[in-house]
Amino acid sequence: MIPEEYDIDKFSERSLILAVRSGDLVVFERLFRKYYQPLWRFANRYVLSMETAEDIVQDVFSSIWANRETWDVADDIKSYLYRAVRNRTINHHKRMKLESRVFDFSATLHGDVPSGESDAQEKLEAGSAKELVYSLSEPRRTAVILRYYEGLKFSEIASVLGTSTKSAEMLVARAIRSLRNKI
Repeated sequence: MIPEEYDIDKFSERSLILAVRSGDLVVFERLFRKYYQPLWRFANRYVLSMETAEDIVQDVFSSIWANRETWDVADDIKSYLYRAVRNRTINHHKRMKLESRVFDFSATLHGDVPSGESDAQEKLEAGSAKELVYSLSEPRRTAVILRYYEGLKFSEIASVLGTSTKSAEMLVARAIRSLRNKI
């Protein structure tokens, strides 16, 4: 167990993981407090909803705690957490797309298609930088968000994406090129 008065940054990743695995709630809470805000910001940039981002991050930590006895991290905790949040945001988008398709199909069957409100809203948002970033492919979007919004190093981005550092650099470079072409 890591004493409460100590800073968790002074301990090895392995000792923190082992502490959580053994049920050390103090260490788990400190990890939560250390990573919650940056993970929430990261998720919020993906899902564009503060509440949904909060749910996603809490779900990641709840899952870790529920499965703490078998929790293991291949690289480092920070990369593991970002990857877990990224995966959950991707799953959230898949669910939302499916729900949207079901809603659109249902609305078409019932003749409930709304008048041009959504078109006007889309036009307002289309010119924003956020929309440009969200128009990128998923790996490029993730790399840009991690690099420029979260300030991660290329090696950390590579770990989150499960790729090499050079590939992470190329993703960011290609994303920037793509954004410049769209402007």
